Amino acid sequence: MNPNVFCVRIYSCFIRKVFVWAPLWGLFVLGPQVSWGHLVVTAAYSKPIPEGETFILQRRDIVLNSALLVRDVDLIQTFHERTFRLPEWVSSSGNAYVDCRIMTGSLYEEILSGLQKSGFQPLPARPSAVYFVVGPLQKLQSEWRVANVEVLFSGELSAVFGIGRAGGEPQVLIPRCFSFLDFKLKKDVEKAILEKLKQ
Repeated sequence: MNPNVFCVRIYSCFIRKVFVWAPLWGLFVLGPQVSWGHLVVTAAYSKPIPEGETFILQRRDIVLNSALLVRDVDLIQTFHERTFRLPEWVSSSGNAYVDCRIMTGSLYEEILSGLQKSGFQPLPARPSAVYFVVGPLQKLQSEWRVANVEVLFSGELSAVFGIGRAGGEPQVLIPRCFSFLDFKLKKDVEKAILEKLKQ
């Protein structure tokens, strides 16, 4: 086979995968609330972040939930600047949180340390998914648990939810990255989590 023809075939295959399937897959992952202008955040990028380079999210390592992505895309860029600041509308909400699904290793430890120094309090969680509660913790801090509930997905894609008790019934914090799900499914998820807590 002519080497030039082979290169053209490889190139055309790459173009089809990136420009045809990636946007469609990204729309499926982040839901219909995401506009076309934000589909760039679905690009795959899981290597350590070089200094001065914007951190691009990977489908299976969503660092910030979709509500944050849609409302403040600049927040993604704060990670390579090592600033770890959240927009004021998040900090004032009292029970907002960031879902960090980050690769373990030095990058994970660095981001974890930076967030803690900025006043974020992590909830107990598995190493690949740490939840940070933002806001006045006095109102929320009582018993916090994390339940791994295989309701939305199965296996490695199972969802992890923050569970909080604030002087009453357990409060289920469903990550906003699932905000496009059907309301009934959300209620089913809440019910499954609460049942798990009673066990």
